[in-house]
Amino acid sequence: MANIEKRVNKNGQVTSYRIRVYKGVTGDGRRMKPYIKYWTPEPGMTAKQIEKEVNSIAVLFEEEVEAGNEVVNQNIKFKDFIPQYMEITKVRMSPLTLQFYERIIDRLLIPYFGNKKLQDIKTAHVQGFINHLMEIDPEHASATNDTDKLSPSTIRRYLTVLQSIFKQAAKLEIIANNPARGEKLTIPRVVNPKIEIFTKAEATEMLKCLQEEDLMFQTFIQLAIITGARRGELAALKFSDFDFERCQLTIS
Repeated sequence: MANIEKRVNKNGQVTSYRIRVYKGVTGDGRRMKPYIKYWTPEPGMTAKQIEKEVNSIAVLFEEEVEAGNEVVNQNIKFKDFIPQYMEITKVRMSPLTLQFYERIIDRLLIPYFGNKKLQDIKTAHVQGFINHLMEIDPEHASATNDTDKLSPSTIRRYLTVLQSIFKQAAKLEIIANNPARGEKLTIPRVVNPKIEIFTKAEATEMLKCLQEEDLMFQTFIQLAIITGARRGELAALKFSDFDFERCQLTIS
């Protein structure tokens, strides 16, 4: 018999259902890995309609498994694939990365691609999404510059989430080709800002101004000017990184 499990978000709202069907046992008597199918209710469905539909889907899915038919659902919608995708990939994500992926999926990807079948999404649709991000209302996503538009680097980060989803779908043979491959798309170019460095005179003046400051700030700025180390590298320094006998500093 198929096992039906509700999938809820952090607010306790049901977002989808996971249907598992077990078939057979291993040589040592343990149940084999289950076949899994996900289903997301359409907006506006009543509790009775949802219960009837998910039970009907579970019965059909169980029959497919028992009959040995191909159980990869190539007609699956984008939004229905997301729970399966997250189930597979979340184990490799840090809590912060998982939170970022969930936010981008909920706020941007589901509204744009949700009701489309995965196999019907083409490169042109992905390019359309990129163009949409370039003109996005800052109320729907955090703007990153003074023009209230998403920066190219932010757009690339959001696109990475979408590319990961299609890569997994292709790996599972739900789609034949990945429509989000970078070489097929026109992606905003990240322009690295020109780095301005202190002149020798400016650095000397900076060191003079530091003489009235707290010793901690004197040390930090002096190290930055003398070593050229990055801010993060300096902040990560430990007392053991200093070799006072040899007058050496180890930066890793």
